[in-house]
Amino acid sequence: MKRIGQTFAFALLAGFVLTLSACGTDYSTPEATLTAYAKAVQAKDVDAMIDCYVKGEQEKARKEFEKNKEKEDAKPYTITSKGSKKDGDWTIGTLEIKEEGQDKGMELEVVLVEEDGAWKISDQKSEDYQKEKIKKMMEGGGE
Repeated sequence: MKRIGQTFAFALLAGFVLTLSACGTDYSTPEATLTAYAKAVQAKDVDAMIDCYVKGEQEKARKEFEKNKEKEDAKPYTITSKGSKKDGDWTIGTLEIKEEGQDKGMELEVVLVEEDGAWKISDQKSEDYQKEKIKKMMEGGGE
């Protein structure tokens, strides 16, 4: 009987641990990270937005978000993930930002990188990607 009680207690504890880990944000794919980021931006949850960035850029992103938070007079908008694609070595995610009442929005491309098994957004890599695209266009090999 004691063995059954121990097995039950272990199963209960394992279930509790799995439930807690299921509560965390999913960064297992670029699409999951984009969705988490879009939800965080929509909710104006700075901590959740920051968590979507690579570790080395989180403090800079926090300062930017806090600075832009003061500009709350912006029109209401929605932000949604449009998915991701590979472009050579780059993993590109697309977000659509649409002002309330508009049929079409502005698309924003971000680069996602894998960091410690999680997909995260990198502003620095996004800038590098845009520079590379411009360079290719200037050389005649672009889109």
